[in-house]
Amino acid sequence: MTIAPETLNLRKVEADDAPILFRWANDPATRLFSKSSSEILWEEHINWFQNARANPNTWMYLLEESGEPVGQIRFSNIDDTLVLSYSIAPSRRGRGLGSRILGLGVKRASHDSGIHKFYGEIELINISSLKAFKRASFAKVGEFTKDGRIFGQFRL
Repeated sequence: MTIAPETLNLRKVEADDAPILFRWANDPATRLFSKSSSEILWEEHINWFQNARANPNTWMYLLEESGEPVGQIRFSNIDDTLVLSYSIAPSRRGRGLGSRILGLGVKRASHDSGIHKFYGEIELINISSLKAFKRASFAKVGEFTKDGRIFGQFRL
């Protein structure tokens, strides 16, 4: 299914977005590809969410398609590089939104932060995210193993 660019909007995450981000974070496929696969408790999530929103070195955005939330992307400034993490709503996966959120997120975070270097890590069995990073022009710069799982390191 083709996604019309004019139907997409990337906005800052708001306090009311905590429940949907919590649901997406605990989706089984999301947990499978996360560095920590254990379920996130609501109390842990809300504490993390409030701290992240208050942190001046973190930028969090929600992607909407025709006004409906379809994904989230977060950037954290670590040594003048924006380290990113993103996810797509379970019901919207497989439609090319990964590369869209990466492209829109990089542009917005670069504007909002003034930082133009980006870094992300993906488990190498996560084919959808690998394709999204490639389509968004990220280059693989290395690999590492954690708990027997192999992750790729990507930069833009």
